[in-house]
Amino acid sequence: MKAGVTYGIRLSPKDKHRLGLWLTTCVVEGTGLFTLVKQMRRKGKSPTSCFAPSQQLAEWMAEQINQIEYLNPLSQPMVAPPLRWEAEFRGGYYTLTQPFIKSKKVRSVGDADPTTLEAVNTLQDVALRISRPALIGAEEIWSSGRKSAGLPAADPAPVPDMPEDAHPDVIEEWRMKAARIHGENAKAAGHRLKAMSILSSARKFRDFGAVWFPYTVDFRSRIYPAPAPIQPQGDDVSKGMLEFAEGVRLGERGLYWLKVHLANSMGFDKASFDDRAAYADELIAPLISGEIRDWRGWEDGDKPFAALTAAYDLWQAYQLDDPADHVSHIAVAMDGSCNGMQHLSAMGRDRIAGAEVNLTNRSLPGDIYMLVADAVLLQVEKDMVSDPLAASWYSKMRDPRKRRKVVKRGVMTTPYGVTQRGMVDQLFMDGFTKDLPGDHSEKALASYMGKAIIKALGSQFGPGKAVMDWLQDASRIYMKETGEPMEWTAPLGFNAVQDYVKMKCDQIWCYTPEGKQQIAFYNPTSNKLDVKKGANGIVPNFVHSIDAAHMMAVILRLKDLGILDFIGVHDSYAVHAAHVDTLHEVIREEFVAIHEQNPLQAFKAQMETRLGIQLPDLPPTGTLDIQEVRKATYFFA
Repeated sequence: MKAGVTYGIRLSPKDKHRLGLWLTTCVVEGTGLFTLVKQMRRKGKSPTSCFAPSQQLAEWMAEQINQIEYLNPLSQPMVAPPLRWEAEFRGGYYTLTQPFIKSKKVRSVGDADPTTLEAVNTLQDVALRISRPALIGAEEIWSSGRKSAGLPAADPAPVPDMPEDAHPDVIEEWRMKAARIHGENAKAAGHRLKAMSILSSARKFRDFGAVWFPYTVDFRSRIYPAPAPIQPQGDDVSKGMLEFAEGVRLGERGLYWLKVHLANSMGFDKASFDDRAAYADELIAPLISGEIRDWRGWEDGDKPFAALTAAYDLWQAYQLDDPADHVSHIAVAMDGSCNGMQHLSAMGRDRIAGAEVNLTNRSLPGDIYMLVADAVLLQVEKDMVSDPLAASWYSKMRDPRKRRKVVKRGVMTTPYGVTQRGMVDQLFMDGFTKDLPGDHSEKALASYMGKAIIKALGSQFGPGKAVMDWLQDASRIYMKETGEPMEWTAPLGFNAVQDYVKMKCDQIWCYTPEGKQQIAFYNPTSNKLDVKKGANGIVPNFVHSIDAAHMMAVILRLKDLGILDFIGVHDSYAVHAAHVDTLHEVIREEFVAIHEQNPLQAFKAQMETRLGIQLPDLPPTGTLDIQEVRKATYFFA
């Protein structure tokens, strides 16, 4: 007791949440700087409420962003190489302490091995710099206030008025549309603040000759840079602000791959490499004799800022007598073809799916998304005779580009454990159910398409799906028998621990500008293993540990070959244009080396050693010869 105040009182987690909610309410009601918006959740669930900055606050932050970043600093690039991570896990920033293995959703993590440390330290040594063409392009769009190239518009979208005296179904449909617009506006407010941070950071570091990024890993050994506004693993706007600090002469092959990179960035990435290079030639030809800064076509690209910087680099090359003599700083990226499915197809030796994700050599790249989309179209055509929901989808699905977009996210997330319900949510939240013909609810339309995609996947992805099912079944047996978290050694030696515990849910009533609402808080207060979550998580986590090992193997092999400039985003690897041929060879060889070891068999053996009993037999494998990957032209493309 001191001056009538008792110190040392420990608040329970629930009381802390109550206090936090009360303080939040005081700020919201007392300042008027935040608005409460609702965001739709999955079918049958009530909308969630969240606080978003008001227009007044967003405008103020736009004016004060440079001061704000000093009051509440974000992680930033470094102007000197980061500290090397050592055995005691001290590294990265000089003045900030951070763990080498980060974990947000699991109780504990495993151990790093010397190979992981070496790979991360090698990546930390890569010097980058701000791309001036990208910064100039972003500042022009931002100052105009228009929405383009991944940058948000200056003003929020209008919300339609609620219809009066309408049928309940019409009201429900309006409610869903209004909630979506509110959610999009709330996201746009966040996007504007993010864009301001990116531009502010790029301006801050544009005059430095080089910047570096500290890296850490997660519990699966995936490598991540510090979460700075601009960073090598950011979106196209963030990542597009960066290029290698050291330049390398293009040479003839580098000039070729720079053209392919431009085509890829514009979205022309399903053709052969030669056709992509020809596409870039046609694109750049009329610009060579003019001013590249007058060209706005890059804004319509699939990755606009990557397209801008590639086009500008090509333009510079063609100002020389010999374009091959141009010294390029561009990071030319080669992307895996649905990389999670590549690893699952390799483990299941799945020839059909493996061919579509480019594990075999082809004259043109395979397209697993189109394969599934075509199967869905056949299902829609069959169902539309008797099902009006299918008839509503037909107009969109008969367009090849549109149907591929409809199925892409569901196919992409299948190797990472997406459920049918999750797929339905994706379709609705991504807006694919908007403006379809007929008077059906968007929920019903999304539900139909989710089922159709699941059915198509089942017919096209047999051995890979069997691997996923086996991993889930084996993990359930292991966790139930031992009461211990899943633990395995990844191919390069990293000890991964997946330790999910059950969460305790506290319900708290609070008062908001819209009235009394109940808020749920989840606390990891239990030490009881969450078997269901562990089983659902084992497929994505195991696959991520394999793709992490692959990227580290590529980093270290390139280092041995004297190639140090590398940017990796899990399933997308970038080097100088002149080094792409070597990158392709190394990517394929290291993938084969990992899957020759049969990581699934190694996982089973490790579990059985700890468990002391036999797990179910591994599923039968297909007829894919993993050695074919060595000649797979479009494996990463």
